[in-house]
Amino acid sequence: MAIILSVLFIFSFTYGIEDCVSLFNKEKFFQSERCFKNVKKGDVFYPYSVYYLNLISILNDDLDEKLESEILKLNDFAVSHYGYLVLGRYYLKKDPKKALIFIESVDEKALKKEDLPFFIYLKSEIYEILGNRELSFKLKKKLALNYTFDRYYGYSTLMSIINKLSEKEIYKAVDTLSSYRMFDRALKVLSFVDYSDRYLYYKMVLNLKKRNYKEGMRYFYTIGKKSKWYPRAVYSVILYNRKYDVQKRFFKKLINTNKKKFINRAAHRLMKKSFYRQNYEDMKFFSRYIDKDFRFYSDKIWFLFLAEYRKGNFKKGAEILEKNLNLFSNKGKIYYWLYLSYKDIDKDKSFYYLKKAGSIKGNDFYSLWAKKKLGISKVSLKVTSKLNIKYDKKIKLLKGLRESGLYKEGYLEGMYILRRNKNNLESMFSLYSVYPELTARYFARIKKYYKFSFPKPFPEKTNSNLVYSIMRQESFFDPYAVSRSNAVGLMQIIPPTGKWIAEKLKVKGFDVTHLFDINTNIKFGEWYINYLIKKFKGNLFHGIASYNGGEVIVKKVLKNNTFRDIAEFIEYIPYNETRNYVKKVYRNFIIYNQYYPQ
Repeated sequence: MAIILSVLFIFSFTYGIEDCVSLFNKEKFFQSERCFKNVKKGDVFYPYSVYYLNLISILNDDLDEKLESEILKLNDFAVSHYGYLVLGRYYLKKDPKKALIFIESVDEKALKKEDLPFFIYLKSEIYEILGNRELSFKLKKKLALNYTFDRYYGYSTLMSIINKLSEKEIYKAVDTLSSYRMFDRALKVLSFVDYSDRYLYYKMVLNLKKRNYKEGMRYFYTIGKKSKWYPRAVYSVILYNRKYDVQKRFFKKLINTNKKKFINRAAHRLMKKSFYRQNYEDMKFFSRYIDKDFRFYSDKIWFLFLAEYRKGNFKKGAEILEKNLNLFSNKGKIYYWLYLSYKDIDKDKSFYYLKKAGSIKGNDFYSLWAKKKLGISKVSLKVTSKLNIKYDKKIKLLKGLRESGLYKEGYLEGMYILRRNKNNLESMFSLYSVYPELTARYFARIKKYYKFSFPKPFPEKTNSNLVYSIMRQESFFDPYAVSRSNAVGLMQIIPPTGKWIAEKLKVKGFDVTHLFDINTNIKFGEWYINYLIKKFKGNLFHGIASYNGGEVIVKKVLKNNTFRDIAEFIEYIPYNETRNYVKKVYRNFIIYNQYYPQ
């Protein structure tokens, strides 16, 4: 009996890596140490055993040179590089030369993006202690300028060395902070440059971005009209001051500068805005200032057509498109709208254009929608060769981690494989076999293997084709994605919506961090899209549009228009992001339905 119990004990600790990790996380270090020591060298989990045993020795302040030597041999695994990072931090003051050995062993590809600032900071500190101030400063500058947005290491490093930076470098830091919507910090950093028209321009823009329009405009009027920054400033007022009457007034100022680049951009922006306000007179006025050599000249033709179509002048609109067909790369879209334009005028011509739209190869929304109307259900998803999957020790580790419930650890290892082997198709297929969510973006760029960019990586959580269609567009299956608007996880749920859904589902103790949990994120996202579709009386397109753009804008579009076709609803949505979103999610849905019939 004792022998049987002994065997069971060894078996549980050899293969139950999740138990060892759980004990460690509960700070039961003695038990976890015994657990990890039972993981033998040939075991797939051995790299994790060595990593955690090193952590435990650090916590006990009793370093084991054999363990340190062993982890340096396991550099094929991401977890080992995190081990080097921890050991480098431990030896920073105790033995900086040893710390340098570990920190120089770190491969940046093994680290998560959010951990790179700490790595660079630690490396710069080690060089500083060792007296290599030149290299230390070089790293600090890299940290300050490339990771300015990092609240812990990037920004603080920037402020510590800002007096040693050039004006050009400081403006670069301001641009980075502004792009991450960190406007107050950007304004603070801006105070370190000399007073000039450029300085005034930046003060203006940052205040306008903060929607502090009064303060922003005050800075505008301090910029001299003869300054090279004046035309850019006028354009920026149009860009960031959302008041339409102000934008119109400043467009006239912009015309007087005779700067074609800014005039074309502003005219393009205001033409679209006036169309969605249904102010067609203004739309035509702005369109006159879009030159033929402007890269979005085809948009001018499109909106001139759409305005006529929306007013019911179908034939006049169709003629605009037919005369300029060569300007458009998306022929399926144009053919489909010609089909709609001639629908009540010339049925033969209308059907001709519908067939033309349906004949377009590829998986564009309009060609798919035309195919649906023509009764053509299949889309092109052919794979021309068989998968060649090689289960090496790294792939076996990934499989073991996922099956053991250590998803994050497996994801980290998978990312390292992905970054190191992007040109190795065999490695990508092997990774696909265990973590298909990691390879989806890679295969999306290869026409031959496009099919593999439509996985269902979480079958135990959901089987809904619609949910995966949204997930693909929202995060491309990244459970840890955070957008600049703070949308979180696979289904990109913003915190206020997450809190509201939690209340509806009566989830107690909800915290924003729960949205990083795969099960919670999918559950909330699936409930929300079903709620929206139900709210819009079962209309799939209205539900998808409101998932991205919000219920209010969808209700407004529905209230202010009548529709003969769902394409009209999509193109009348005033947000470009939402228009494209609806089309792409529907495309995803069609492909998922073919690949995974339900």
